[in-house]
Amino acid sequence: METLAELLDRNNYRVVVQHTDHGCLMTVPRRVELPAASFDRLYQEFQADGILVCQHDETGAEMEEPKIFKCPPYAQRLFVMYNILSYCMAVGYSGSAIKFMDGPDEVDEEEFHKAVVSPFMEEYEQGKEDKLRQIVMLSFANGFTPQFEAMAKQESVVEGYIPIRSLFIQEQ
Repeated sequence: METLAELLDRNNYRVVVQHTDHGCLMTVPRRVELPAASFDRLYQEFQADGILVCQHDETGAEMEEPKIFKCPPYAQRLFVMYNILSYCMAVGYSGSAIKFMDGPDEVDEEEFHKAVVSPFMEEYEQGKEDKLRQIVMLSFANGFTPQFEAMAKQESVVEGYIPIRSLFIQEQ
């Protein structure tokens, strides 16, 4: 019996996230129903001071001016992963149906997460990434409240927390 993933693959209706040398490329299938993504491909590239995000149409042409989301290297991997999730949520795609690729191989989300590392992150920053991950996971589950921003400040990871929060909460 065919699995859901196989059915989606056969019909080219699966979000695919490919690890690249400098970040990742997310390809979104065309949707007939709304909400639909405003782009076909989303490229995210690690930069020294943040993440460069470019939206492309099906021909590969840029759809708008690329944006740089300022965030420290310890937050960049989390930003990329939550940005993928936020786009999928916005258009009604299940995050569990994303196809993660590392080179020619399909990998699970955990393996993909391990492979997509900012080249600008120093080894000593791993502890900050771990603290930020915990706070963002709590925020995602319970709402991005001032309590979690205060926790991020206390743990010295607020510079990474704010750009990730902005993916889900519009700033006033």
